[in-house]
Amino acid sequence: MFAHIFVYRLKTLLRDRSNLFWTAIYPIILAFFYALAFTNINTADSFEAFPVGVVDNAEYRSQAYFIEALESVSQEGDNKLFDVTLMTLEEATDSLNNNKIVGYILFDGGARVVVKSSGLKQTILKGFMDSYLQQSSAVMSILHDNPAAAGSLVLPDRGDYIRPAELAGGKTDVTVIMYYGLIAMAVMFGGFWGRREVEDIQADLSAQAARINLSPVHKLKAFVCSLCAALLIQIVSLLVLFLFLALVLGVDFGPNFGYVALTCVVGGVMGVTFGALLAALIKGSEGLRLAVMLTVSLLSSALAGMMFPTIKYIVVEAVPALSYINPANLVSDALFALYYYGPGPRFTLNLTLMLAFSAVFSLAVYIVMRRQKYASL
Repeated sequence: MFAHIFVYRLKTLLRDRSNLFWTAIYPIILAFFYALAFTNINTADSFEAFPVGVVDNAEYRSQAYFIEALESVSQEGDNKLFDVTLMTLEEATDSLNNNKIVGYILFDGGARVVVKSSGLKQTILKGFMDSYLQQSSAVMSILHDNPAAAGSLVLPDRGDYIRPAELAGGKTDVTVIMYYGLIAMAVMFGGFWGRREVEDIQADLSAQAARINLSPVHKLKAFVCSLCAALLIQIVSLLVLFLFLALVLGVDFGPNFGYVALTCVVGGVMGVTFGALLAALIKGSEGLRLAVMLTVSLLSSALAGMMFPTIKYIVVEAVPALSYINPANLVSDALFALYYYGPGPRFTLNLTLMLAFSAVFSLAVYIVMRRQKYASL
């Protein structure tokens, strides 16, 4: 009986062109346009060291500690900030006016930075100088109050407070959050299948459901068989989307392909059961149920970073609880955790919450539907 209902329900759902488009085809189309928009987006904003002048006078040459600090950020390597050129005051002024340097550092009764305009590079230069002056001031203040501390005084090494961690995936890439948000949207769109299954089994929601309720098959048994067919379509759609992103568009999911596939499977179950619950609770017109489904799906996906990656962090900072009750964010964050940290505690927490939500949604649907009676059909 199960196989019979399952096969014929699967054939019926595969003829639903509207749901197939929104759950299987539309996310792939959107992913393709994402790829067009994000081409070379990371390399376009790569940082390069910029030219800075330093006025070479007697006061500058007496600043041994500053010269050492300046050399540390102008040597070749990943930490290089400045291309430093020693010059006279006249040369520095002329180079600044002709935009050959971003700014110059002048020691003249104290240190100061001279720039022609404001901008990111000018801010970096000023920030470096301010940091040095603050530390120098702190050292001088300590020595003034306690000269005996000179032998033991050591500026704190900021590196001591940083513990490097290896990323499970490749280099950091903010665009992956938007792709993960896209998968989360596809998960939420699985609610369209759940909505249809409820509408096709509840006699007060459609004429087809009224005919099914007259059949000798138990209502919940028929619903479970039909729901399994919807789950199969949704899970396959998500896996196809994942393979398209990874193999065709080259989106980096890290080395844990099996766990990404597991996330898609669990997410598919959560999305379909979520849609079934909304349809079971909302007794208005079909248009109302569709509008609510679409609004909830798009809003939750947007908050998961699909349209604007930074909003994901804004939500975590402003309303931390929302990131744990937003189903789309659980999917996005599970993929994010796999990419950066591998299948660790953060991924496990997200996957556990997704399973818990799926169980709660399924139980709620069962409670709502189990003993409904109709006066007439």
